[in-house]
Amino acid sequence: MKVNYVMLVFGLLLGFLTAYSFYASGMEIARTVFVGIMSLLYFEAFLAFSFPDNPRGSMLMKVTGVSSFIVLVVLNIILSVADAGNTLFFILNSFMFIISALVIYKLVSIKL
Repeated sequence: MKVNYVMLVFGLLLGFLTAYSFYASGMEIARTVFVGIMSLLYFEAFLAFSFPDNPRGSMLMKVTGVSSFIVLVVLNIILSVADAGNTLFFILNSFMFIISALVIYKLVSIKL
């Protein structure tokens, strides 16, 4: 696995910016921290990490990271507008993260 440190810093900054945007829109601090951590992980997955020996797996990881981040933002906007409770918020976001992590793991581990 190869790490691009410049993109790692950009991913951190974009994750913090995403968390701040949800905080500025009036989201609770616990939700903001959770969304910030998840967006950091998604940004790092599609910006900073690559596998030189498996370029197809790297590209699939990047596509999955981008699409998961988009789903994360849309889901959290819907949950904020619908005024869903914290339990539903944390369960849906955790479920989405686990599914995304499993998909990324499987895509990278496949030797095509």
